[in-house]
Amino acid sequence: MITSDHFFEFACREDYSFNRNRYFELLEKSNKRYGYLISSLYHPYIIPEDEFKELKSQAEKLALLLSRVAEIYIKEAAVAAFYKFSDELNEWISIDPGYSMSVPISRYDGFWDGRTYRFCEFNTDGTSGLNDIRILDDSFLSTPMGKEFSEKYNLMRFDLPKSILEVLIATYREFGGKGIPNIAITDYKEKSTSDEFLYLRDYFISQGYPTEICDIRNFTLQSDGLWHNNFKVDLIYRRAVTDDIISYAADSKVFLEAYRKRAVCVVGPLRSHVIHNKQTFPFLNSTIAEKYFSSEDLSFIRERIPWTRRLSDSQSSDRQVSDSSINLKEIIENKNDYFLKPHDSYAANGVVCGSDVTAEEWERSINSILQSDDAKRYLVQKKIEIPTRFFAVDNIPSFRKFNVKLDPYLFGTKFCGFYTRISTKNIIALNLQGMLLPCFVSGA
Repeated sequence: MITSDHFFEFACREDYSFNRNRYFELLEKSNKRYGYLISSLYHPYIIPEDEFKELKSQAEKLALLLSRVAEIYIKEAAVAAFYKFSDELNEWISIDPGYSMSVPISRYDGFWDGRTYRFCEFNTDGTSGLNDIRILDDSFLSTPMGKEFSEKYNLMRFDLPKSILEVLIATYREFGGKGIPNIAITDYKEKSTSDEFLYLRDYFISQGYPTEICDIRNFTLQSDGLWHNNFKVDLIYRRAVTDDIISYAADSKVFLEAYRKRAVCVVGPLRSHVIHNKQTFPFLNSTIAEKYFSSEDLSFIRERIPWTRRLSDSQSSDRQVSDSSINLKEIIENKNDYFLKPHDSYAANGVVCGSDVTAEEWERSINSILQSDDAKRYLVQKKIEIPTRFFAVDNIPSFRKFNVKLDPYLFGTKFCGFYTRISTKNIIALNLQGMLLPCFVSGA
């Protein structure tokens, strides 16, 4: 079985330093083009083919179950009540986008131990990272050692730009779109992932689809459809997160009106926010969820979704909405077993890991949240055991143990690739000294 460890024999060769330097030269070229340098190591993460088949199966099954959550949210008042979204947000979630997929584009964050995938977060709104993965894979395979390693172990890579274009066009066709659509990649300019947008724009154009990057506030709605300056928009790839759209609703009213009227095909729909919001975790842990899933499905969910509760439930007596009790004393006394997470955040913003702070800091964080408006937007989640591996870290080389987070992209309910991060920290995020690795499946 071929794993990342098989790269050790290459890392110990005399030409490793030359190839490692070449890898980082290629990353530096991407920095000049896209404006930032990807933090990485010259050591790929390798998934054996037999493991990949099981991993893919579990991720795709969860995608089907999460789609079911979004569907029942729309139909069942008890499920919508659990999430406690605002009336305004519920209004937008209820709008039929004109196609069947509630979650056409997503990335799950989680941990793979070789047998079971355990998930800690679902990203739908604004799912990013596609261009970083392409750059890392290209750079590794462009080195002589990377090419040799790939040929020896029959490495398979993933074509994320192709996959995302396929799901965009398939959704557009189901929406009723004809011919070659003009595509708008849409976000708020100050929040956009501009490097990725530039690459995707150029890729879509190269495949024959006219594409522009558009600030969501700059659309105009005319009798013949949605426009951005002189560009008629048929299909929107939405990268603006739902919370931002609701916060800037007054500035986004043209987009929202076009969405309501189906004047344009918007991928993904605002209802995908149901899955993006981390309250999906306590919902899947609740007895309410038991009404809508089979015993087999529930067993699958409970094995892969960590114990998660809303922190505010410790103060609530409303068991019609939330039947999940919290023993705050147990959580405070066993801080190393828990995380605190906001319902809606990304890039690990606001996350507190119990094992990273003192007992006093942990208790103070909990009390501070409970005594503020933040009590309504925080979760407490049990820590998942984090898999570790050794990787080469310098030109000598030396080897260091890292925590590994293996995040699958799901477009529709189809697995399409990985976003692979490592760190020496418990919170594995690029803005907290985490790194990205090229990732391949070995058929050898």
